[in-house]
Amino acid sequence: TLTIGTWKYIHRPVTGDHELYELTADPYEERNVFAADHPRALALRRELERMSSISGLRLSTDDVDPSQRDELEALGYLGPEEDEGD
Repeated sequence: TLTIGTWKYIHRPVTGDHELYELTADPYEERNVFAADHPRALALRRELERMSSISGLRLSTDDVDPSQRDELEALGYLGPEEDEGD
């Protein structure tokens, strides 16, 4: 997830879903305006990818409560446990 100014971009790698919201007009994130060619989506995705490649972060769920992990998985933030690396 990346928010810059009034725009919020969400990419869920596990499901491949993308979301884009203009928070001033849609503060409750009810209207996903994502389109693959939307200029704002392209810019935010590039920035998110740049940040990920720079940080080199690999998130771990080792310390996450199992019920919270299940909730995150249901929301599409995590894949099934057997797909988790390291």
